Amino acid sequence: MTAQHVSDDLYRRISEIRIERAREVVLYTAEYGVPVVFGRGDVGIKLVKFDSFWREIVSHHGAHELAYIDLRFEDQVVVRWNHDPVEIQTTKAATGKSIKTKKG
Repeated sequence: MTAQHVSDDLYRRISEIRIERAREVVLYTAEYGVPVVFGRGDVGIKLVKFDSFWREIVSHHGAHELAYIDLRFEDQVVVRWNHDPVEIQTTKAATGKSIKTKKG
């Protein structure tokens, strides 16, 4: 319900929600089934951060390039990209928050 309140596009972007060991929540995107490590708590904030990241970063690079997204950290989105020799790169999102990306 919270995803629908953030945006209808975000709601449609989520294909599946699983509760893993230790009660960790993992979302899977409708496009390419990208795992999104969601963690616990701060649902609204994490969904807004995910929506902003997807619109501002993923829409330019393509979801097929993503290995996973990790939203468990308060001040950054950690991302692992497929097929890139650069190990870690930090960029800024539209939200002004640091986005740490792992490539490789």
